[in-house]
Amino acid sequence: MGSGKRRWKISFQWSPSPIKNQTPKEFTCPLSGFLMADPVIVSSGQTFERNCAQSCKILNFKPVLSDGTTPNFSAVIPNLALKSAILNWCNAHLVEPPEPVDEISAEKIVRALMDCQKHQSLETHNRTQWQVPASVKSVRTRFPIRFSPSSEELRETRNKTQSPNKTQSQGPKTWNSSDKELTRFPGRFSSSSEELRETHPKTLCQVPKPRNSEDAELTRFPSKLSSTSEELRETHKKTQWQGPKSRISVETELNRAQSQLSLSSEESVVAATSGSSTPLPFYSYSSSSSDIETLNPSSSEEDDIVLRLRSLHVFEQEEAATSLRKMTRTGEDSRVRLCTPRVLSAVRSLIASRYAAVQVNAVAALVNLSLENQNKVRIVRSGIVPPLIDVLKAGFPEGQDHAAGALFSLALDNHNKTAIGVLGALPPLLHALRSESEQTRNDSALALYHLSLVQSNRVKLVKLGSVQTLLGMVRMGHMTGRVLLVLSNLAFCVEGRAIMLDVGTVEVFVGMLSRDRLESESTRDSCVTALYGLSHGGLRFKGLAKEAGAEEVLRKVEEVGSERARVKARRVLEVMRGRDEEEEEVDWEALLNSEEVSQTL
Repeated sequence: MGSGKRRWKISFQWSPSPIKNQTPKEFTCPLSGFLMADPVIVSSGQTFERNCAQSCKILNFKPVLSDGTTPNFSAVIPNLALKSAILNWCNAHLVEPPEPVDEISAEKIVRALMDCQKHQSLETHNRTQWQVPASVKSVRTRFPIRFSPSSEELRETRNKTQSPNKTQSQGPKTWNSSDKELTRFPGRFSSSSEELRETHPKTLCQVPKPRNSEDAELTRFPSKLSSTSEELRETHKKTQWQGPKSRISVETELNRAQSQLSLSSEESVVAATSGSSTPLPFYSYSSSSSDIETLNPSSSEEDDIVLRLRSLHVFEQEEAATSLRKMTRTGEDSRVRLCTPRVLSAVRSLIASRYAAVQVNAVAALVNLSLENQNKVRIVRSGIVPPLIDVLKAGFPEGQDHAAGALFSLALDNHNKTAIGVLGALPPLLHALRSESEQTRNDSALALYHLSLVQSNRVKLVKLGSVQTLLGMVRMGHMTGRVLLVLSNLAFCVEGRAIMLDVGTVEVFVGMLSRDRLESESTRDSCVTALYGLSHGGLRFKGLAKEAGAEEVLRKVEEVGSERARVKARRVLEVMRGRDEEEEEVDWEALLNSEEVSQTL
């Protein structure tokens, strides 16, 4: 029956890993924190939920994101690629697709963020004001020499000791000795508040409850706390001109000492409020940069680069930009490892530098980072395209070369094409085709070609008058191959096709094919491709093509051209012949139908 023995049950079920089902960070809105149902890209490159971005624009609110950047909501464009990626992720992980945030909820979210950001700014302002805690005042009363009195107290003490009765009874030695002490050690009688203010200016200093003998010693003699930072500051002054490495190590020690002081003050706040029933958060709003780095762990290499890029000295900025450029020139791992929000933010500030060496090396380093496919979208979303456009407009000549190359590299990714066009890169790229630098002209033309693969950018280029500019360059023989690439894309746009037929593009292309004024086979292919795009213009194209003698030229291309050119030429000829037959058939059928109808009636 029952043996009374316990039997072990072994389960072989595997619990699903929560990491795999964790929502990707790039799929959530930085403002609402939810999955985005209608993601849009703003002018600065970040992605938000549409209604949240619209609410920020209406309320004129500029939130400070986690990476320290402030987005620009002047223009928004739909991010269809990210939207489809979110839906695919939801289907793969059996998650219900998100619903768009309505306007009322979005406004409430934005207003709550506005109040929170305003509260944090007020807290930071209040904490930066110096206040002497009550605990310090009590210790100051017990130890008047360690926490030296003010000048008025010293003056009162001196007047009392210099009275004639007490001077004769006690002798002049008491005041003279203290006077000598004041002369010999003036630092010991400096204000205690000044010492603590120099030690940690951004943190409200509070003396914690002593936990052990060391803490008790620090409480009794708080001047020892300030001595550490003073010694480090003296060391920093001595090693300031010995190169960036020594300065970095000293600043790191300073940050560590200050973080220890802020930690002690936070512990005192928690200990003071531990008796309350309501739990309080274990963090302080007046966190230093070291606290932020602890929350976002990063490599020492990244810390070193960011620290030097953000230096106040121009020569250190130049050295850091040059070092970053060298590290990312050939090392693929370095490109991926150093393409972080902190590095991109630091590089973005140097792109707008007034110094040629700093600007050139910063933009060149960005070009190297953009060579990796996985970095392209990240760079555009970091808001670095507007500074690149400014460099292309009015930067140093070498910086303009690298800026055109960076835009060309970023335009290779399909997810960036629409965003780069919205951010205003098309006009300066079109103007850069007339640059004195050949590299700038070539990279700008290639960037325009890849950007014109998107319909929205084609329409913008047509409105900018690019057809006349590009056709003039073809007639002059300037950059014919690359310019024809852009024109062939514009020929497949309704607006571009209409203008190209108006300005006589068909005649120019047919003349180039008949006179063999082409640089290479690829140029011939581009010319035939442009004619094929124009052939969708209907009867108007047929009339212009016949007038220019396109049929004979296309037959020749069909015989001796490349495989691609032969295919395109054959299609153009089929379109021209097919439309003649269709017109005749349609006309006869309409005529017969009209006669049959009249006889029937």
